Amino acid sequence: MVASEVETTDRSRMWHLLSAFYLDEHMTSHQLSSIAARCAESKYTIEELDIIMFREVYPALIHNTWAPIGEWVPWSEEEVAARVRKCRYQPTPVRWWQFITWRDWSRLKCQVRQLRRCRELASSNKSLERTREP
Repeated sequence: MVASEVETTDRSRMWHLLSAFYLDEHMTSHQLSSIAARCAESKYTIEELDIIMFREVYPALIHNTWAPIGEWVPWSEEEVAARVRKCRYQPTPVRWWQFITWRDWSRLKCQVRQLRRCRELASSNKSLERTREP
């Protein structure tokens, strides 16, 4: 696989993961924590995750939150990827319910930062332990 194919595959997985924000159901704390853990493990910075969320996934899937009865069954990775490739970077009007997504998104970003910081601390502690060994 060439680098661009790897990037596309990684990005497609992230699109699918973040599509959960646009299902017609309330996101639980457990779901949010699970998504945050996977985001924290990803190679993407917080700034890149913002771009993926609001410039790529949002234009492709926000319509589901506008529907009187939106989709509540998760989309397949292929379906999400096709929608994102078709719609990403297109201007999309901001609606009041975007702020509901924004609130959960802000919580997720805090969790990602905390998880990454804990991972860094654990890694630095292991390094310190190795230097102390005789």
